[in-house]
Amino acid sequence: MFHFLMVGCQNEQISCRLEGPLAGYVENIGNLVLAGNINCQGDFHGEIEARGLSAGTSIVLPLSQTRDGVINVDLAPLELFSNRTTVTIKFIPKLGKPILIGAVAFTPIHAIPEVVFIVGSPRSGTTAVGNAMQAGYDVSSHGESHLAELYDKLVTQSREFVTKKAAARNPGTLANAVSDVELESILLDSLRHLHKLYYGERVIIDKTPGGPMLNALPMLFKAYPQAKVIFCKRRGIENVASRLVKFPKVPFEQHCRQWRNSFHQWNAAKTTITEFLSSKEWFVEVDQYLLQEKPDIQVEDIKRSLGLSDEQSMKTLGYLKQHSPQRTSKRKGSKSISEQGWSEEQQTTFTSICSKEMKRQGYSLDSSYFI
Repeated sequence: MFHFLMVGCQNEQISCRLEGPLAGYVENIGNLVLAGNINCQGDFHGEIEARGLSAGTSIVLPLSQTRDGVINVDLAPLELFSNRTTVTIKFIPKLGKPILIGAVAFTPIHAIPEVVFIVGSPRSGTTAVGNAMQAGYDVSSHGESHLAELYDKLVTQSREFVTKKAAARNPGTLANAVSDVELESILLDSLRHLHKLYYGERVIIDKTPGGPMLNALPMLFKAYPQAKVIFCKRRGIENVASRLVKFPKVPFEQHCRQWRNSFHQWNAAKTTITEFLSSKEWFVEVDQYLLQEKPDIQVEDIKRSLGLSDEQSMKTLGYLKQHSPQRTSKRKGSKSISEQGWSEEQQTTFTSICSKEMKRQGYSLDSSYFI
C-alpha cells in the first residue's frame, strides 16, 4: 500500500491543471488515475518519468495524446514499483527545455490508522475532549503534541529552499535533483513514523491547542487524508477570563486577539481542507459550555462525525461526565461582560477586538451566553 502526495506546477508558457486528490492511499502505484487539461501554443509531446529512490529503478512512459486539451496520466505500467517512487509529468516542446506540469510522490505504508486532531483556542475544553477521546478509543497519548508546528515550518522551508535557492537551481547539485514533492513526502513520512513509534498504528490522538496547530492543519491532512478534527470553542468572555487566571503575565489585549484569531485561523484551515478533500465531513465543532451542560448532545455529534461505536461513545461520554472541562470560576452558568470584574478600558478593548467574531459565532455579551 502507498501514501501519495501530488503537486501541480505553474508555468508561464502553458496553462495546465492536474485533477485528482492532493493526497491519499492506493494499493499500488498503477491504481492511481490522474487527468487534467492543457492550454498551450505550439507543438508539444509529453512524458511520464517514474524514479525510485533506490538506484536503478526508473522508467519513462509517453503521456497520452492530448485531445481538446484533455490529458490522461496512465500509471498502470508502474504497478510493480514497490519502493519509494516519484513520478514527474512533463511536456516537451520541439524547441526549449522540458516543462514540468506535475509530480506525485509515493511512499510505502503498512497500515492506515484512525487519526483525530483536537484543536482550538487554549482554555476552550481541548484537554477534556482530548482525554475523553483517549478514553473512548482506549489509547494513551501525550497531553499535548506540538510537533505539527515544527513540521509545518520544515515543509515550508524545504519547499522554498529547493525552488528558490541558487544552489538548488544548479543542475550539478543534489539540491537540484531533489524535488519539492520528494522532500515534502519524506518529511510527512517522518512525522507518521514518529506517531507510529509513540502511539502505534491503530489510533493517533493529537490534542494541541493554539494558533500554530490550526495553521498546520492543511499540512497534517496531506500526511493523514483520512483524519478527523474536533474544534473546541468557547465564548470569548469566558475564554479570556480563563486565560487571565491561567496566564496572568500575558497582556489582556493579547488574550483577546488570540481568541479572535483562533477563529480566523480555523476558518482559513476549513476552507483549504474542504477544497482539498471536496468534503465537509472531516470536522465537528464542540462548545465548552455545552460540554458541561449538555454532554450527551455534544458526544452524539462527535460520534456521528468520527464514526464511533456505541461502546466508544459511551466511554467518551462517561469521561466527560466524571471530568467536566476545567472551570476558572466556582459559579455555575455564564456571566455577562459587566460581571467579570474587568475595568471599563478592558471591556472596551474586548468589545472592539472580539465583538464581530462573537456575533459570527452566535455568542452574546450578557449572561445568556448565546444570542
